[in-house]
Amino acid sequence: MMLRAAFVPPEEAVEELRAISGRVALLPGVRPSPSDRLDLPIAGLGNLSAQDTVRLGDNFEAWQGVDVLPEVYWSGIRLEPNGEVVVGIGGDLDGLAHVARAVGKCAERVHVYVDRRAYRPVAVIATMEQQQPGSRVASALSGLDDWVGVSWTAVEVALLRIRWFRGEPVSEVVEWIPIPLSSGTPVVEPVETR
Repeated sequence: MMLRAAFVPPEEAVEELRAISGRVALLPGVRPSPSDRLDLPIAGLGNLSAQDTVRLGDNFEAWQGVDVLPEVYWSGIRLEPNGEVVVGIGGDLDGLAHVARAVGKCAERVHVYVDRRAYRPVAVIATMEQQQPGSRVASALSGLDDWVGVSWTAVEVALLRIRWFRGEPVSEVVEWIPIPLSSGTPVVEPVETR
């Protein structure tokens, strides 16, 4: 199965992205991201067997962990040169990057190639079909540079299966892997709203 790893925000934070994505999609030539893609991609993992998926999860759970779970918030909306409309992340970016690197190292331990360039501290909320100089989209988004959204804590990493439905990729969670704490303190269980 084709898998990718990502930080999936809690439902409240995802709803906020859905709402802002819908508003941005009202601009000409802008297409909102599918709801199942409103996350922070860590890495594409390629085609993994069910056994490799379990081994990766076990390896990550055995990782030494972090001292404190990363607390982050949405911060600013901008248009990237490649036509992606992204929401930035503020807060404990070092903590998120540390966990993302650990996912890559754990994957390597189970002999899974990982392209670590996939991790960027942004969520893609929409794409422009064709970016043109002087576009109204860029000027409309410039007023959202200082937009700040809800705070949330990254408590787990999701392994997401990519399936194709009607010619489009659709993501579904295969496994939720709690981010371990180095202190051995149990991680607070997230509210099951997925």
